[in-house]
Amino acid sequence: MRGLLFSLIFGITAAAALGADGSKSIYTAKARSALQLLATNQPNVSFLSSITNLPTSVSNHLAKVTGIADAGQPYSDGCIGTKPRRRFLLATKNGQTYNVAFEQGGFVITFYVWQFVVDETGGLISDQEIEPGASPFGGL
Repeated sequence: MRGLLFSLIFGITAAAALGADGSKSIYTAKARSALQLLATNQPNVSFLSSITNLPTSVSNHLAKVTGIADAGQPYSDGCIGTKPRRRFLLATKNGQTYNVAFEQGGFVITFYVWQFVVDETGGLISDQEIEPGASPFGGL
């Protein structure tokens, strides 16, 4: 019984650590599908695979309060921890509009898609959630 309990605890702990520190997100495919759907009939859309490709105003907005890790980087999938609680998944750019998918740890790990519009200098004009996450909690 003690061995079974140890195996169960070790397995849960290892799975939780892999989810936060592993390079692959469980939401990458869903985020890509959501962004592809949003890009339908928009011929000038480009996909961005790193937060470094976003305007500084957008990445700073995403990082406020809980921080944000780049795609494939470790993040904190729980309510506490020293790592960022968000991780960039993928984004699209169409002119000065960016649709950004990211996952967020906490009570429930989920992903969100937010839309950001910037001006000619990269300054943030507006932001809004356009694809609600699977959780009723959270948001920016």
